[in-house]
Amino acid sequence: TSFAAGGDHSAMVLTDGSLWTFGRNQYGQLGDGTTTDRLTPVKIVDANVTQVAAGWNHTIILKNNGSVWSMGRNQWGQLGDGTQMDRNTSLRVIDANATAVACGDSYSYVLMNDGSLLTFGNNGNGRTGFAYNGVNSLTTPQVVFTGGVQAVAGGSWHSLFLKTDGSLWSAGHNQLGRVGKGELSHVQALSKIVDSNVIGISAGEFHSIYWTTNGEVYVFGSNLNGQLG
Repeated sequence: TSFAAGGDHSAMVLTDGSLWTFGRNQYGQLGDGTTTDRLTPVKIVDANVTQVAAGWNHTIILKNNGSVWSMGRNQWGQLGDGTQMDRNTSLRVIDANATAVACGDSYSYVLMNDGSLLTFGNNGNGRTGFAYNGVNSLTTPQVVFTGGVQAVAGGSWHSLFLKTDGSLWSAGHNQLGRVGKGELSHVQALSKIVDSNVIGISAGEFHSIYWTTNGEVYVFGSNLNGQLG
């Protein structure tokens, strides 16, 4: 029912609510209590998981009671537990009321049932949308939006945010124009770039995509390898 691909590891949720992981496990991102790579899926949680998200070396889990759990690398606080200590088993970071989870390469997002959006992890260049004040590591959840969010997509150095009014927002490092503001300044604070009619978003390492209610697809950012189509 849910699948996530990280840098070198994968995770999937089955219809019975069980969570399975496989691949690289250098930082404990598989959550099996070891740092041993796995060539075949290993069951990590027996039941009650509804969604999983994967960053480069960490994993975020959403359970059906609205709690959020994390595991793996924690260099930038991307596990949200208030430390920068790696974890090879899942640790609860949100007690209740979460409805979705997402990851950038070294940061994480939690969407709450009131439409607010929380983030934790690497905030270098303001990539999470949280105000950049020179502090790169957010080790506990911080509020990006107080409400009105329906989806978020994290790349490597930038993020896209879709609000319930169909507006599109972006933030982060703007090399090659991936933040979509029509300029190439180094750091872009959280700002609206499309007013309405957006229904889907996706962020790569150096480029971005969104699509609209009439089926149009828009792209911006690096086109070095033809990734804008």
